Amino acid sequence: MVDDLKADRVRVLLIVGGNPVYNSPAELEFTKQLRHALGLGGGKADAPLRMCVHLSDYYNETSLLAHWHIPAAHELESWSDARAFDGTVTILQPLIAPLYDGKTAHELLSVLAGDSTRAPYDIVREYWQSRLQGDFESVWRHAVHDGVVPDTQSPPAQTDWVFRDGLSSNARTPADDGSLELVFRPDPTIWDGRFSNSSWLQELPKPLTKLTWDNAALVSPETAKSRGLANNDVIKLTLGDRKLEAAVWLLPGQPDGSIALSLGYGRTQAGRVGNGYGYDAYQLLPTQNAWFAADARLERTGRNVRAGLDARALEHGGARPGADRRLQQVCRRVGRLAARDGKGKAAARLLSSLARAGRSRRRGAICLGHDDRPDGLHRLQRLRRGLSGGK
Repeated sequence: MVDDLKADRVRVLLIVGGNPVYNSPAELEFTKQLRHALGLGGGKADAPLRMCVHLSDYYNETSLLAHWHIPAAHELESWSDARAFDGTVTILQPLIAPLYDGKTAHELLSVLAGDSTRAPYDIVREYWQSRLQGDFESVWRHAVHDGVVPDTQSPPAQTDWVFRDGLSSNARTPADDGSLELVFRPDPTIWDGRFSNSSWLQELPKPLTKLTWDNAALVSPETAKSRGLANNDVIKLTLGDRKLEAAVWLLPGQPDGSIALSLGYGRTQAGRVGNGYGYDAYQLLPTQNAWFAADARLERTGRNVRAGLDARALEHGGARPGADRRLQQVCRRVGRLAARDGKGKAAARLLSSLARAGRSRRRGAICLGHDDRPDGLHRLQRLRRGLSGGK
């Protein structure tokens, strides 16, 4: 596909689901070649790619480049079918009708086949009508009722296993030349980035690090000591000709000479909640080995984000006396200003009670919401400045 885009051989591109502009490995250069085919940034008068259509649940980075974005129906809004790990077929039936007139992949492909009138139910039913044996109406009703189509499992595959030493040869111990191993993994809360616009998941502390609303380059204490690194230091990672800057977080138990990078952050078109947080690890993701890479180089930048990661590593299990005292002071000030200027007695009571309960260690983020940023203290400070005329 990338080679065809580069050679101007694609006239119509239909992308069903996914977000390849964001999460395809940078080494693949899919985004670069898609922009080339669309005539973006190249000064082409006649772009070779005449139509690009994206069917997706969300308007994301890929939708931004496509000519047409088609809202997809949710899995609970549409008829479909699927196979289990052993090949057994199940008929998926919706719980509700589409709330926002979303379309399924079945409908989109049916339009391409020349029929734009069939509903998803009819498409799925007609497909299996020619494949199920016996009385179709009876078999169909039982399949929908039971959730599985009987006798559709695949026969066991007969293979001759050949074990290769590729994985063991690619796994590295700390190298003498100073190179490091990179390990890529989905984020524990927002996975590969598809859930990054959920503030509930962003607010959920990650295992071991307790980081929220961010990702970091996880290094072992021994590696950090040998490289002169500390929490929040910004480093530059180089893999081949690709570079990425990320903040460091020390994690006991992380293997020496290895850096763990979480996927899913660095979004630009996730939505109101998910944009602009963390770094985009897909910029270093290789195409051959999707989960690790060797021979990476690390450089210190001399910068840090001390006000960022520390603020987002929520101490749910311990007291934060300094932050609590500051939160109480700001809450009391906002409450007095709101009461004095008549801008809401209910708000004043809420803020006063929040100040008295400052030991909650939630720093106001949950009480005041976090649609713009997770730090409730900063939101309180902005509110105080607004009520006091900017003072």
